[in-house]
Amino acid sequence: MAVTEKRRARRVRAERAASVTLRKANVAVEVKARTRDISSNGAFFYLDRQLSPGSSIEMVVMLPDELAQGSRSWVCCRGKVVRVEQPSTNSTLFGIAAEFDHCSVLPEL
Repeated sequence: MAVTEKRRARRVRAERAASVTLRKANVAVEVKARTRDISSNGAFFYLDRQLSPGSSIEMVVMLPDELAQGSRSWVCCRGKVVRVEQPSTNSTLFGIAAEFDHCSVLPEL
């Protein structure tokens, strides 16, 4: 049986530190994350807490060169969790797949 690719954009393997903001009601909590791969439409990252599919997130991360067109670019992306993987036996981190619906380049300071 053939596997159908659902991604709309090419993923780039990129282990990067990221900041993820989780929102529930009117409360925002910022947590540290680590990306595994990223594209213009989504990312897979590791987090120390479980999220539910459908949860809203906001991620701030530096794009890898392959996606930044040669310039260092920090982006803020908003989206939702589409899949959650349980921690492996030798880890306490959850794998989170998120789909972005909006990304914007952050101004340099």
